[in-house]
Amino acid sequence: MRFLLDMNVSPMVIEARRADGHDVAHAGELGMGNRPDRNLFAQDRVLITFDLDFGDIVGSAARQGPGYCFCG
Repeated sequence: MRFLLDMNVSPMVIEARRADGHDVAHAGELGMGNRPDRNLFAQDRVLITFDLDFGDIVGSAARQGPGYCFCG
């Protein structure tokens, strides 16, 4: 599975997920540390974040794909 860790997730999580055989990147590795959160969705990866406003971020992205769940 392909994961993207948001800036608020420890880079130490990367090695654990990679050891499980996953393709994992950290937003910092991709030079996305200063970009708006909605830009993270363009990576076609499942986003792992601790953002409390994640639902608002998903809604503003206005697209569907890996890691998206629109419930209502």
